[in-house]
Amino acid sequence: MNEVRVRWKAVFNVVAVLVALAATAGCQLAKDLFPRTHTTSLSPDGRYTAFVRQAANLDPPDDHLYLGPSGGSARRLMDLAPDSDWCRTVVWTSDSRRVGFLIRDQRLAVFDSATGEHLAFLQLVPADGYPGSQGARNVVLRPDGVVSFERFDRATNRALGAETAAIPRPRLSLQMSWAETNVPVNDAWVSVTVADGNEIAVRTTPGADGLVRLPAIAAGPFRTVHISIPGVGVAVLSDVSVTERPLEVKLTRQSGRLAAKSP
Repeated sequence: MNEVRVRWKAVFNVVAVLVALAATAGCQLAKDLFPRTHTTSLSPDGRYTAFVRQAANLDPPDDHLYLGPSGGSARRLMDLAPDSDWCRTVVWTSDSRRVGFLIRDQRLAVFDSATGEHLAFLQLVPADGYPGSQGARNVVLRPDGVVSFERFDRATNRALGAETAAIPRPRLSLQMSWAETNVPVNDAWVSVTVADGNEIAVRTTPGADGLVRLPAIAAGPFRTVHISIPGVGVAVLSDVSVTERPLEVKLTRQSGRLAAKSP
């Protein structure tokens, strides 16, 4: 009998703790788990609205970037990596022609306000682990293609100095097709490794001819370019230069693996 009482007492204590946690954290759990728009920004001229919407997910964050005319329908620009990336900062150029989303306080994704085209994807501070020892804040996106920001230490919130980064003009283009059939590739992840070892992945939507134009990431050459086809595999190109003409890429399946060749 005493053993039964002890067990019931233990169960009661656990339930009491759970109830206390629910009472103190219930509102935050609701915000974290259910769909909601948590970040909204109006362009300086009032014509466009950018926002970040979190999807329903038991393991947040699960953020998605949106942009559209104010009072009109918005388009989904990018799906951030679930349980990994988030966005709480949106910045505009003073002329409202470009909008930037600061991802994980490290990378800035820049889009054309009118067309929604992904123009640039800049690594402002190194990604050294998760979420990274440093971050960027007080970001300013200038019309001349220069980004200014303050680097800070995450652990102490201490400012580490003001910096600037120029958005590169060259943009890598790939024209991807299957070597056996010359059928264009219509779905792929392209991951670019820049000179300092940082890796930036972009979800692409090739055109009917398999042409993909990546956002401006760096002047190049890129140490590696990984092409990932969902359900198929990953192919790797090395020492890829950024040129005006698209780089022709032929993909093949070899012994269950994906391979890529370019001239």
